[in-house]
Amino acid sequence: MKKDKNIKKKENVIYFPGLPQRLLAMGIEQLESKQFEKAADFLSQAKELEPDSAEIETALLVAFFEMGNYSDARSLCENMLKRGIGDYFEIIDIYLMVLIQLKEYKKAAETINVLIEEKEVPLDKQEHYEKLLQFSEKRSGIEIEDFVTKNENKAILTSNDIQEQIMEIAALMNVNIQPYRNELTRYLNDSKQHPFVQTMILNLFKEHGIEKKVTIEKFHYKETVIPTQLDPLFETPFYMEIIDELQKNMAQKNPSLYEQIKSILDKHFFLLYPFELEPPYVKLWMAGYHLLGQELYGESIKIDKICEYYQINKADLNNCLEFLHQLEEISLPIL
Repeated sequence: MKKDKNIKKKENVIYFPGLPQRLLAMGIEQLESKQFEKAADFLSQAKELEPDSAEIETALLVAFFEMGNYSDARSLCENMLKRGIGDYFEIIDIYLMVLIQLKEYKKAAETINVLIEEKEVPLDKQEHYEKLLQFSEKRSGIEIEDFVTKNENKAILTSNDIQEQIMEIAALMNVNIQPYRNELTRYLNDSKQHPFVQTMILNLFKEHGIEKKVTIEKFHYKETVIPTQLDPLFETPFYMEIIDELQKNMAQKNPSLYEQIKSILDKHFFLLYPFELEPPYVKLWMAGYHLLGQELYGESIKIDKICEYYQINKADLNNCLEFLHQLEEISLPIL
């Protein structure tokens, strides 16, 4: 009987063909469900079987980063860059964010300088790297304790540049934020500020266990909340309900459109957090996102057919779509 050459064997354990890809698929599924530790487990197993797969290693890198395992993320980034595995600038972007999370600003600045000097930086990323370099150079050589002490009486988020604001908030993730509480709270109270940054601040408060009430204003919403009592961003009941309906109605019929709409939906919920779409009527917003997805894909729009399919009022759908367009017009930072 001939042996199947595709079957791998290691330490008396037989691995059948297709197992690495199956583990990859399971890992990605867990990533999409925000179950990052489970994703890392599946992807680590896949990497062991296929140690040179760019797709597997990139997914594992994302899992490490999302679960806050910055040490392993850094090691994997450096290893992938050394071997030339994966999309270079995608790995570099994650690497820089990891270094900033680890407060290794000097290393981040050195990396960006080398990047600018030796690589052909895409035009759409040029400004981003320059801003990141400026931020890293400002922070390089400053110990965490010194950073808090020296800046405890200084304002934060004074720049109008969204990239710099994001980096300032990221730098506070593992330090004492009490010196900045008032300034950060004022930012939450101002509906004119960028909703992306407001969400980051709210998550920062939640991570730091802030139990005092804060008032947040964004779009037409206003509410006083206790950060520690908020549901995690992508685990709110309405978000889970609409994602469930989206999967049932579209994942199998039109997977490309499903992925497009889910990506838009995640972006919108991030901008809205801790608020959600109103009214909380799943079919209405399903119809709205269905139309928006068709618009972005350049497909022909049949609003009457959509209304009939989801059994909703045309005027309500137009109001829904108007708000979704408003959310789409908000420019997001390039990270």
